[in-house]
Amino acid sequence: MLFILRLIFAGITATFSLWVLITDNNQLMPWAFIAMAMLFLTIAIDDYIKGYKKTSILFLAAFVYIIFTSIYIF
Repeated sequence: MLFILRLIFAGITATFSLWVLITDNNQLMPWAFIAMAMLFLTIAIDDYIKGYKKTSILFLAAFVYIIFTSIYIF
C-alpha cells in the first residue's frame, strides 16, 4: 500500500514540477511541494516500518519543513 502511495505522490510531484518548468507558471509550485511532502511522509513511514530509524527521522523532518514552506508560499 505504501509503495503504491509512493508511486502516486512521485507521479504527482513530477507532473507538477514539469508543468512549472515547461510553462514558467509558478502558481502550481506549492501543490508540487505538498505532493513532495506527502511523498517524503510515505517514505518516512515505510522506513520506520523497515527499521531504518535515522532515515525515517530525516524524511519526517523534510516533510515538516516542506509543509511549512508550502504554507508560507500560499
